[in-house]
Amino acid sequence: MKLSDLRYITQENIDEAYINVTSPEMYAEVRDFNIHMLRMRRRRALFLSDYWGMFMMNAGLIPINVMYSLTFDSTPLFWINAPLWVHFVLPLIFWALYAYIIFYRKIYDWGIMLGVSLILVPAGLLFLINTGANSIITFFLRRIDEEINTEVGYPGFVELRASYIRKEVKEQMDVYSTTYVKPPENEDFLFDSDISSITGNNEKNEQ
Repeated sequence: MKLSDLRYITQENIDEAYINVTSPEMYAEVRDFNIHMLRMRRRRALFLSDYWGMFMMNAGLIPINVMYSLTFDSTPLFWINAPLWVHFVLPLIFWALYAYIIFYRKIYDWGIMLGVSLILVPAGLLFLINTGANSIITFFLRRIDEEINTEVGYPGFVELRASYIRKEVKEQMDVYSTTYVKPPENEDFLFDSDISSITGNNEKNEQ
């Protein structure tokens, strides 16, 4: 749904998350809009679950895979007699590139993520699991992101809160709000005793 598809709902209504419904046609559009926003929020929630799920998977598996590979000397780096510290540098390089691509640039390209994840493989063949999972998850991230980032209301997808004030009533309320004079804040209130004294004086004057 694009903003140009909407007849009654404006960007101002979306920003304020509010609209005053004055016709059956407007009501139908607001109803359809809110239903669409609910669907988009569900898509957004799916995107975020994959987004943070991939992060948590890497945060959990990388230390485990490094320690397992070092314990059993089963890394390609051992086979070429590479220094031990290289096993710890490769995950740091991965995290630097991961943060730049996913968090900073927000590039959801499975091919790029495949290349970045392959950096981990020399530190342990178990990192092939991370490589495959990262590529698959990034593929779905991009597909969902392309579906929702051009939708009206992105990224919050907030539903519109509606009121049902007729146009003529609203005009009267607007006129009242502009013509109403608020009493000064330092003005004293009249109590019953004051009113009775005033009315009493008036009665005496009339007599």
